[in-house]
Amino acid sequence: MRIAVCGLGSVWTARAGIPRIGMSQQVYYNSTAVQTAKGLRTCPVLYGVVRIEPATGFNPHLPWRMIGRLFEGTGVRANDIRRQITLHGGARGEPDAYLIALRSCDFGVVSHRGPWKSKGVEVLSFSEAGDTQESLVLMSPYSWVQTGRGVFQIERPLMPQQMRSGVLKEMTR
Repeated sequence: MRIAVCGLGSVWTARAGIPRIGMSQQVYYNSTAVQTAKGLRTCPVLYGVVRIEPATGFNPHLPWRMIGRLFEGTGVRANDIRRQITLHGGARGEPDAYLIALRSCDFGVVSHRGPWKSKGVEVLSFSEAGDTQESLVLMSPYSWVQTGRGVFQIERPLMPQQMRSGVLKEMTR
């Protein structure tokens, strides 16, 4: 699956990867969090992570360089503890799915207890504290999400150079 990274969550962790050529490489994990009175907290409604393999060339000092890039990856895999997608090396071609960060400050509050997404949207991670939310979703082309500010969709498959200006467009009523 080719995944276009259009947004990432607020929390980063790292673990030592499999040693290669006598060196240990870091594997990075990204997830959602919200700002509370006690600082940045995960506050998971649904816990999930993006696993970023060393082959992606990820630089923890420049995480925004992931935005607008296309990677080989897995779809959302779930077990009893968490949901996860894994990003491997870079990819070419048209994206099969888009990794999007939905923040209530940018898109409005999601009422996740009702119908708020189309069939082509998989929730990876969802954090919430009061009316402050952050979620990571994997969206297929032409899928949509509904928030307190409107309905947003990926209008058509976009190439990586088009993703930097924003991939979700508000639908007109």
